[in-house]
Amino acid sequence: DDYLAQMTNILAFARVVPPSLKVWCAREINWEQMSFELKDGGESDYIRAKKRTLGSWLANYGDPSSLLHGDLTMSNQIITCMGGIFAAGASAIRRTAKEIYHELLDEFKIGSSLEATHFMERSW
Repeated sequence: DDYLAQMTNILAFARVVPPSLKVWCAREINWEQMSFELKDGGESDYIRAKKRTLGSWLANYGDPSSLLHGDLTMSNQIITCMGGIFAAGASAIRRTAKEIYHELLDEFKIGSSLEATHFMERSW
């Protein structure tokens, strides 16, 4: 029940996200190394990403410094919002070409235990 109440609050918030918002995270913001890679998914159906390391994966979908965050990168790190509870304004989403989102969907359709999903979680 507590989870349902939290998600209700988050959905209510999502309806009023200002278009100029760059990024919002419901949890503590952290930094991840661009060299991050998931060494072992721990599951038999684990599939490694087409591009290895978080930085290479991000570069495959555009300039990591402008892909989603703009100014939220520093040296070899990117800001992360772990846990999948985040918000992005319309302008932040529209900065990435629609074709890139289609490519991401194609990459995520290949299985259920994907290194790429860990990269995606870190990209927001």
